[in-house]
Amino acid sequence: MEGIFDPKVVLSQAYRNVVGDKRRGKRKVADFFDAIGERVRLERLREVSAYQRFELELLTALVELGYVRGDGP
Repeated sequence: MEGIFDPKVVLSQAYRNVVGDKRRGKRKVADFFDAIGERVRLERLREVSAYQRFELELLTALVELGYVRGDGP
């Protein structure tokens, strides 16, 4: 998905294709992000360079704030 300019648009289109506009009601694709997040494996996310950058930046920030020690993974 890194090569996709706007992954949220693609996800919304896929959601509409599966659920359809009529059955969807007032629900939006964003309502399902928690469920998707609960099922994604960290091992798979760590294969995505954008997630690798996010994880490194988050760890760096937590070290700088003193919440974790920076002496290893």
